[in-house]
Amino acid sequence: ERAEVLAAVAEGLTVANGVAVTCTNGDGDVAETVVKVTGDPGAWSLEHCVFSDPIMFTEESVAALVEAQFVEGGPWVLSRAPLAAVEAEKASLFKVYEQYIVQ
Repeated sequence: ERAEVLAAVAEGLTVANGVAVTCTNGDGDVAETVVKVTGDPGAWSLEHCVFSDPIMFTEESVAALVEAQFVEGGPWVLSRAPLAAVEAEKASLFKVYEQYIVQ
């Protein structure tokens, strides 16, 4: 199911050719990315699945996008920004909302 959601932003990614890769460094920090596997066994090619952030003009791993399900059993949706950007926007917009309500 996750591959289907990520396929919306990673051209050619499918359940059959997508692989989630998780790495842990010496400090215990975990990094995740998604690669697309193509080619024949023994001659596989791995392509890092990234999206272009139109606001920050950066490329990020599709694994950095925020996945959400707003209703239990409902469809999963995908942000178009990494978690840090979503958290920053949420923090700044909440302040605007709070000021509006207080007035």
